[in-house]
Amino acid sequence: RQATWRDTVKISDIKESGERIENGGWVDDIPGLPGLRLKVRGVGCEAYRDLEGRLIDAIPRQDRARGISRETAEGIASRCLHEIALMDWDGLTGEDGTPLGYNPETAHMLLTDRLFQNFRAGVIWAAERVGRL
Repeated sequence: RQATWRDTVKISDIKESGERIENGGWVDDIPGLPGLRLKVRGVGCEAYRDLEGRLIDAIPRQDRARGISRETAEGIASRCLHEIALMDWDGLTGEDGTPLGYNPETAHMLLTDRLFQNFRAGVIWAAERVGRL
């Protein structure tokens, strides 16, 4: 069947926003984290790619040749998410309902502690989508 104008996508509709990828943007409606909004840079931003590349390059060549272990890859991703991607949050509270403002120590714990893997997955989800919103 031949495509009609209703079946087409404008090239501008699929172009990602470079500004949001590099400078960050707010993302909400994160699966599994109702009420939470995250300000993130895109995983494809230059700073993320640069840090990821430096961390991979720091792995001894013989270890890289055999393949990076899952643990090492997760450590690299966690550091990139913490230092580059995650910038702020809104809607996160303590057990007593008191709003928790963004701080690097809490962010690090939430991104690296396996008990908070849903938060980490939410940050990844948001960082993969920030340029497309």
